[in-house]
Amino acid sequence: MKSHLITVVYSHPNMLSVEPDMYSPNMDEFGNYVDYVPSSSHFNNGLRCPCGTRRDSVAHSTPAKFTQHIKTKTHVKWLESLNNNKQNYMIENEKQKEIIHQQQQLVIQLSQDIQKQRNIIYGLTQQVTSLTKQIQDMMEMLNENHLSKKNVDLIHLLD
Repeated sequence: MKSHLITVVYSHPNMLSVEPDMYSPNMDEFGNYVDYVPSSSHFNNGLRCPCGTRRDSVAHSTPAKFTQHIKTKTHVKWLESLNNNKQNYMIENEKQKEIIHQQQQLVIQLSQDIQKQRNIIYGLTQQVTSLTKQIQDMMEMLNENHLSKKNVDLIHLLD
């Protein structure tokens, strides 16, 4: 049974747009790609076929329209091409899996680096806050001492 992902596109900061599902053929018992018509629920947001027809930008909205599409010459040639190049697609798929794995490792490392930087920033912010408070306290003490010295000077002047 095929599972389809729904792609959500952020087209505007406050709006979401749901993209059509992407069709992919099934494999038969001999490992050949074969067409099938997905259940009606897969057409809720439309169904795109990656075969490269001119109408590729149009999402098929019903199983009947998709059934017509998979009978087109371009689609049939695309399916034949998939079957003729299975080995190349398998090799390419393995390369992409490795790239994905490397990127996942990179994302993990970068996430850890970001967390370390956040911790450093938090610690430095705490130090700055503490030092700012100490400076304010010292300024208040200096102002109080300065005022009391002025008061002492005024008392001496009045004598």
